Amino acid sequence: MSAHLGRRYLRPRYVFFTAAHLWVVDERQPVAALIDPHTESLAGLVAWTDLPPTPPGSGPVRIAAGESGLWIQNHRDGPLVHVGIDGIDRSEYTEGHHLIAAGRAGAWCMTTTRRHNDIAPSPDTPPRTLRRRPALLVTKPDGGMRRVEVDAAAIVSAEFDESSLYLGVEHDPWERVPRVGGAGGKRPGFELRYSSSVLQIPLHDPAPLRIDRDTYLCAENRQVGYTSEYADKYYNENHRRKRAFDGDVRWYWGKDPIAHGPTTVRAYRGEDPSPVTTLTLPGMDVAHGVAGAGRLWLAARTAARPAVGRAVLSTGFDGGIASLITGGIDITDRCWPVGSRATRPSRVRAVLPARPRPNTVFGQS
Repeated sequence: MSAHLGRRYLRPRYVFFTAAHLWVVDERQPVAALIDPHTESLAGLVAWTDLPPTPPGSGPVRIAAGESGLWIQNHRDGPLVHVGIDGIDRSEYTEGHHLIAAGRAGAWCMTTTRRHNDIAPSPDTPPRTLRRRPALLVTKPDGGMRRVEVDAAAIVSAEFDESSLYLGVEHDPWERVPRVGGAGGKRPGFELRYSSSVLQIPLHDPAPLRIDRDTYLCAENRQVGYTSEYADKYYNENHRRKRAFDGDVRWYWGKDPIAHGPTTVRAYRGEDPSPVTTLTLPGMDVAHGVAGAGRLWLAARTAARPAVGRAVLSTGFDGGIASLITGGIDITDRCWPVGSRATRPSRVRAVLPARPRPNTVFGQS
C-alpha cells in the first residue's frame, strides 16, 4: 500500500486477553495492537499478512484465544494459524474443518454432520450404516493435528464458554415415526429419529482420544442446538451472548430488547446476585469484549447508522470509563496489499505451506 493512497488506521473490532496483553484486532486487516493491560499503552503491533484473505461470501474470520496468542482461520479450506506476539509461528491444515474454540489443550475444529432423511418402509428397519464416526480435530502440542472420534451418529451443534466445549450429538437409541405422504411430494414411510444429548468437553484438560456419553455427558439442563444465554434482560441487538469472566467476576453487557435504550454493563462477583457495578453507555453498541487483570475492555462503536466512530473502552469496579487511544494507530504497512495478485483465488495456494500427508494430519499423539 503506497503512501499516496492514504494512511490506514486501526479500526477495533475484536478484543482478546492472552500472552499477558490485550489484543485489539482490526475489523478487516490482519493486524492487532498489543496493549499493556496495566498502563493501557501501546506495546506493539503484530500482523499475519501471510494468511490469505477471506474469500468473498465465505463468512467472517474465526478467531479464538489460546494461552500464548490467537488461533485464526479465514476459511475452513484454508490453513489454521497460530499468531504469537511476533507473528505467525504455526500453520495447520484442517481438511475442511472450521475453528470453533481454543484452550490449554489446543485449538478445536469441527464440521457438522450432513444428515439425509432416512426413510424406511417399516418401523423396525435399522439405520443406514455410518461410513465413519463423526470426529473433531485438535492441534497437538508438538505440531500437527489429531482426530478425536465422537461416539455418536452425528454432531449437530457446538457451543463453548470460558472452560468447556458443548457438543450437541444424536445417538442411539433410535426410533422410526410415521411420515405423512402425499403433501409436498413426500413419499410415505417411517422416518428415523435419534436420541440427543449435549456433551461437555473441558477446554483446558489434555485432549481426549475419544469422546463418549459415559465420560462427557453434560449434567446441565442444556438443549441440543445453538442457544442464547443471557444474564438478565439486557443483551445486544444481534441476540448473541455477551459476557466476559475474570476469576470470580462476571461481566455482562447489552441492550434492553424492548426499550432500545443505551447499552448497559453489569459486573457480578461470586454468588452475589446483586451487581457490584452497573454503568451505561449511551449512544454506543458493543461489538466484542474481554476481561482480565481486573478490568473489562469493550470494542464499541457509535449506535448511529452508519457508525462513524470506534473505540476500545476500559472500565473497572469503580464504574469509571476510559477510552484507549487506538484510533490513531497507523497500520498502513501491516495491511494486505491492495490489488495484489496474492489476494486473488488463483494465487492463494502459492503462499500456503505444503499440504501434509493424511497420516500426518490424523496421526495419533
